[in-house]
Amino acid sequence: MLFGSQQHIPQDRQIVRVFIPVRTGRPLPLEGAVKLVSTSFVEILFPPERIPDGDMDREGEWLIFWERGENVLSARARFDRQMEENRIRLEITGLYFQQSERRYPRVDAEVYLKYWAAHREEKAQLRAIRQKVNISGCGMRFLSDEPYAAGEQIGLEMSLPGPTLEVVRCIGCVVWARQNAGTSHEVALDIVQIPRQDLDKILNFCMVEQFKQLHSKVRIMGPVLSPALDKLSPDGGQRTEG
Repeated sequence: MLFGSQQHIPQDRQIVRVFIPVRTGRPLPLEGAVKLVSTSFVEILFPPERIPDGDMDREGEWLIFWERGENVLSARARFDRQMEENRIRLEITGLYFQQSERRYPRVDAEVYLKYWAAHREEKAQLRAIRQKVNISGCGMRFLSDEPYAAGEQIGLEMSLPGPTLEVVRCIGCVVWARQNAGTSHEVALDIVQIPRQDLDKILNFCMVEQFKQLHSKVRIMGPVLSPALDKLSPDGGQRTEG
């Protein structure tokens, strides 16, 4: 944790992950202790001397992520005022709930994918590319030709394979990204905005894929296991010969 042992965290605050907008680069990820001031405002206490005062973009968009029981809460916010050197007041402009990732099946699958920086209108010029992704109802990992950084928002359009191609649209926030050998970049993101019907499409697709993959494993392992199973009697004991 970035707060030192000498730093007291008030009990009415909760540790959150914050992406601070800056003028000269990618959003800065930082831990903070959040306090709800009203239905529209929060205060965040940061570790001493960690806020980039000279580089902070006060007109930019802030992103906040924290757990609320069985849900993950993400918020968009804008700068309101700086209360103290390490205490910022933000105005909430959007809230998004998603269930804990533990509740969602996660699968590897091939989809047709378009992706773009969420603040840019370039989707119409993109061509869907078939590629292997790791996907669940709350996040995705995929390969990108473009470099992205933690905190950036990406618009996505996916066509999920099946009897009919189900088209899903959502917005994700980059959790981490790294460059692979060559020019590709591996990107992991959390889904922060998605229509309920599109979330249902992803959940249904993941459950079907999980079932198919499990069935495939059983089919492959069946011949290996069957000799041993044939030696067992129906009540679980050993068969007797003769």
